[in-house]
Amino acid sequence: MGTTKRPLATPPTPPSLRREKDGTLTFSPAGSGEAVRDCHVSRSFPWSLPFRYISIRNSEGEEQLLIPELPEAPAELRHIVEEELSAQELIPRITKIRNVDDTFDMVAWQVDTNSGAVEFQTRHDEDVRQLENNRIIFKDHCGMLFEIPALNDLDPESRAHIEERLG
Repeated sequence: MGTTKRPLATPPTPPSLRREKDGTLTFSPAGSGEAVRDCHVSRSFPWSLPFRYISIRNSEGEEQLLIPELPEAPAELRHIVEEELSAQELIPRITKIRNVDDTFDMVAWQVDTNSGAVEFQTRHDEDVRQLENNRIIFKDHCGMLFEIPALNDLDPESRAHIEERLG
């Protein structure tokens, strides 16, 4: 009685993302699913979990893949996702707070950043968040983000402006 040789099962191909010549992204799902052109990458929780829950969506905004932990994604996919997120998220870093005016419904901030002097407005205190390691994130009334990587690195006057608003 002879033995029949069975072909070895090939593991399914992992999901992938590639950049086309025109700059658009094409997503290919795991296995043999149909490729989806003109996709974009976004963070689901950009403030507190920057490397978790990364979403790849088609041009209609429908999620194609949710990456729970970016460091655990396949290397090729992770590389393109990291490039894409880096290009999207140029967050100016605040180096000094020159003045804060909270006379009206909005708080007007005059700050120096690593990109130069900037003025922006936030809603009272609700758009200034303290995260882990004394990191501070501001979201202005237009949705632009600004960051203080470490509150303790600011001069005492700048720190006082922030601490007053954080309570």
